[in-house]
Amino acid sequence: MNLKKNIYEIKKKALPVNIIQSFKFNMSNYSPLIYYWDYKQNWGDSINKFLFESVLKKEVFVSSQVFNLKNQENITGVGSILSSRLEHYSIWGSGFLSENHSLIHRPNKVLSVRGKLTAKKIKDLFKIDCPILGDPGLLFKEYYNPDLSKKYSVGIIPHFKELDLPILKNIEGKYGNEVLVISPTLDIFKFAEMVKQCEKILSSSLHGLILAESYGIPTERIILSDRLIGGDFKFMDYYSGVGLEDCFDSRKIILDSGNIFSVAQKASQKDLKYNAGFLINCLVNHVG
Repeated sequence: MNLKKNIYEIKKKALPVNIIQSFKFNMSNYSPLIYYWDYKQNWGDSINKFLFESVLKKEVFVSSQVFNLKNQENITGVGSILSSRLEHYSIWGSGFLSENHSLIHRPNKVLSVRGKLTAKKIKDLFKIDCPILGDPGLLFKEYYNPDLSKKYSVGIIPHFKELDLPILKNIEGKYGNEVLVISPTLDIFKFAEMVKQCEKILSSSLHGLILAESYGIPTERIILSDRLIGGDFKFMDYYSGVGLEDCFDSRKIILDSGNIFSVAQKASQKDLKYNAGFLINCLVNHVG
């Protein structure tokens, strides 16, 4: 695991890559081209390159960083990224941000989707069945799962749009070493390490929940603000993809600096029903 982490870090610190990467991509016989939201460091988005390369055991290129002169298809990855701008693409585990988002162009292939709500929209739009469900973020633990002791009673993960909320500063000042506020803008491995050091996780970030739940850590969804767009759709979609539709309503709890431990008592370990092998193999078989 440490070697894989070090290789990823070296690549991440490379010189500006647009021209170099474009040349390398366009001169290659075939290298997967992946599509995800990469305009800001955010764990659920930033894991994509590491995850694709770990699953495929080969280098992949990011669509926003190369000139696609070959007109090669994009493979969409982790995130609520399915939208009308996509064309000449296949889908691996992605989802819609809200009920109002849609697709115009038919995907080349649907390998898997995040959950049943996304699957239904694709079925309604294109008459394509999506039998393999699950957010690929669940696979991160297969490639990075350090053995760390617990240091904090509670970890709180805000959405990256909420990092400047005063309540987070209040919590850090009030609870000292008992409660850890974890920024999703951290390095992807550091973020995972901090999550693993918490006995319970309270999160307004979807992928904060996904990572913690994949590690078997008790979780509870919280509301910190009204800054997130898309409402409950992506949360409902994710939970439907792991067989937990019935537990969703109990996840909407407004957090304040005085109710952290009472909310943490509601956190539960989730019995996730998904098949990691199916998620991995559908991508491997598609890329070849």
